[in-house]
Amino acid sequence: MGQVWQSDSSPKALTNAAVTFVDSLKINSISEKTRRGRRVVIKQRNGHSKQLAGLANLYFRMSNIPIRFWSKIEDRKRWETECFQMLNGDRFRVYPSGAKTVCVDKLPGESLWEHLNRGTLTRRMLEAWM
Repeated sequence: MGQVWQSDSSPKALTNAAVTFVDSLKINSISEKTRRGRRVVIKQRNGHSKQLAGLANLYFRMSNIPIRFWSKIEDRKRWETECFQMLNGDRFRVYPSGAKTVCVDKLPGESLWEHLNRGTLTRRMLEAWM
């Protein structure tokens, strides 16, 4: 006899499944490059990002999850640029590049993601970030 499939419909399992699904859609692509002798991080919206962001936002609203993706690319670019400038002043550059892309100077130091993967992420780091 074949194996019987039992689904785990607990809220945590559904949330984990949704997170995995949304992450697999890859609304944005992020890469690092050297431009004019400077290391930059390039964040670009992918092909169907507007529609995917709308579907993700619908799920987030229905699940009472306080997260939202920017659906309109121009609004997202403006918001990211303003936030970066507010946090970094004129020490580092940020600029829109093309219809779907924002470029920012790569900041010194290590990212929280690097700490998480290495197992060195601390509560204090997260509190400082928030």
